[in-house]
Amino acid sequence: MATRTLRLAALPRCLVALLYGLPLLACVQDDGSRFNPIAAMTTVSEEEEREIGFEFDQAIRKQVQVIEDPVVAGFINDLGQEIVRTLEPQPFIYRFRIIEADSLNAFAVPGGYIFFHSATVLAAGSIEELAGIMGHEIAHVKGHHYARMRKKSQIPDILVGLAGLAAAIATNEPGALIATQAANQAIKLKFSREFENEADKYGSIFVTRAGWDAAAITRFFERILLET
Repeated sequence: MATRTLRLAALPRCLVALLYGLPLLACVQDDGSRFNPIAAMTTVSEEEEREIGFEFDQAIRKQVQVIEDPVVAGFINDLGQEIVRTLEPQPFIYRFRIIEADSLNAFAVPGGYIFFHSATVLAAGSIEELAGIMGHEIAHVKGHHYARMRKKSQIPDILVGLAGLAAAIATNEPGALIATQAANQAIKLKFSREFENEADKYGSIFVTRAGWDAAAITRFFERILLET
């Protein structure tokens, strides 16, 4: 904890100031064993996962504003990489983004791409709460949850849902909120309860290894529920 970077330690004040000046989901195997579930269960290769993630990252940038400010982007990357460093060597380069959106959400896509809505970052009461959300999304990627779906055809369906979510975020039309909620629900249903439980379990392990309080994510959701 003492070696935590200055950018990460100093984030809250400058990040909040910057984000409030800008126009805010789906949401593993790391228990010491070397079992790789993708080897036995997937019909999607790791290379295909990388390609899917890259293509989605390129597409979403055309629909929503990805925050490029070096302090903000640097913070979310530092936090994510700090957790990734606690894992064994990974087949993906993890990339962490913040997109401008007023809804509370975070999601991961295949190949190591993880997105936070800016409102989620602003709503977090501490870096530990953000770390908890980050750990959950990293667990989805590390567990190859998209690739482990029984039917390869389900992956485009989910990415279409995410693209629809991005489109809803980008528009100011009256139906945008309804569209966002519908897309969110469709994406959530695509992940089985087994995968969500894995992401909860192993995300907590990853966060703890990185030196954060794994219970912080629970506090985040409890507070959000009380405020809504």
